[in-house]
Amino acid sequence: MLSSCESSHALESFSSSKAKILIIDDQIENIQLLHMLLEDEYDIFMATSGEQGIKQCRHHMPDLILLDITMPGLDGFHVCRILKDDISTAHIPIVFVTGHSDESEEAKGFELGASDYIRKPISSIILEQRINTHLTLKRQKEHLSHLAMQDGLTGVASRHRFFNTLQKLWYECVNKKEPLSIIMLDIDNFKVFNHTYGHRVGDIALKNISDILQEHIQLPHSLVARYNGEEFCCLLPFTHLRDGVVIAEELRRRVEVLTIGNKQVDGKDVVSMCSVTVSAGVVSTISNPQITTSDLLLFEVDKYLVMAKASGKNCIKYNDD
Repeated sequence: MLSSCESSHALESFSSSKAKILIIDDQIENIQLLHMLLEDEYDIFMATSGEQGIKQCRHHMPDLILLDITMPGLDGFHVCRILKDDISTAHIPIVFVTGHSDESEEAKGFELGASDYIRKPISSIILEQRINTHLTLKRQKEHLSHLAMQDGLTGVASRHRFFNTLQKLWYECVNKKEPLSIIMLDIDNFKVFNHTYGHRVGDIALKNISDILQEHIQLPHSLVARYNGEEFCCLLPFTHLRDGVVIAEELRRRVEVLTIGNKQVDGKDVVSMCSVTVSAGVVSTISNPQITTSDLLLFEVDKYLVMAKASGKNCIKYNDD
């Protein structure tokens, strides 16, 4: 049983494999009942007020919240609104556990973003099934979101994630008057490479190059993304142009000495070694005051990449040239 003094602290087991559930209810008897029904399957956290529940949620980031509606201070609707308006907690499913049967209240909860209602008195079977359903939906949504944010072949960030991150870093760097540099790389003669060695070897080349980019670019908040086909973009926040050029040149050099091996062709063990090169453009916001939007940043870096291609390839061009 839970004592009244325990009501100010989280109740949790130490099994990291269990899903985490936060119970927010001002009645300790209700918490005790839910804890008894769920403790074997889940890590349980609890709070006895709306204010405490919000703090617990932001601290522990549960997988699901069981929320009472009628509480002194912040009621359940208010708590739900606050959590759904916060980008860090909006993804957490909220299930109201209530003795109310008013349809207007139920509709209000769904309008605020609640996932479900469970009526009191609580049925252990219904409770378990509802929780399993919402945790499964949450895992599926997270999996789909992960797939959308990651390039399936190379494992680096997807184009979709690149644009999301670019917008966030742009405003962060602008607000802090800090530089945002970007490197755009393109594999030279990649269509010819694919025609010569086959698309399977081309995929190996893309994966090898993406590995080099990820291993070499380890700056805080930096991002490596597959931008388009054989093009990659590297976002370097708080990085001046000169440092971005040094990084780009090191990447170019590492790719130049890369040996790509294809150990099997048509089911036969064959060692076929080949190589590729990359061209790159580099720009930075501080070095070019005409770059006033993220779209202009992309336009400029693409322009310098085209210049690198026109200059014989396997080289770097940047906005001090």
